[in-house]
Amino acid sequence: MPDDDNILHFPHIERIEIEHVDALSKALNLLGCYRLIGHTPVRLESPIEWANAMAERFSLKRQHGVDPWRVDETFLRDVHVSTVFLGLNHNFRGADPPVLFETMVFGGKHDNYQERCSTWDEAEAMHAEAVELVRRGHLRVVK
Repeated sequence: MPDDDNILHFPHIERIEIEHVDALSKALNLLGCYRLIGHTPVRLESPIEWANAMAERFSLKRQHGVDPWRVDETFLRDVHVSTVFLGLNHNFRGADPPVLFETMVFGGKHDNYQERCSTWDEAEAMHAEAVELVRRGHLRVVK
């Protein structure tokens, strides 16, 4: 039987060996870990705080059926447009502002379309633009 005393458990991550925690922690600190307070991203001091925020997110999602980190979600026939708070800074250049929200299109002519931004308000506008892009791609001229 494996020794589970040396394993950390995170949502959706089955096993992280203790010897990898330092490297993971350093990488997450370099990126910058965030949580949402209302619609405002707040930088966290440690990856452990981020892991706790993720656990809280998934708990709320299970309890209420709503992901508190989802900005918006739209289904248009066979296309899914999704905008979410990422929780990790995706501005890999290290400059400000952090890039924390992502819109993606799954399916259809614009499959794998992706845009990222820094704020909730920008994310709402980005989602609306992606939905409009998909709708324009589905318009047919009827005579």
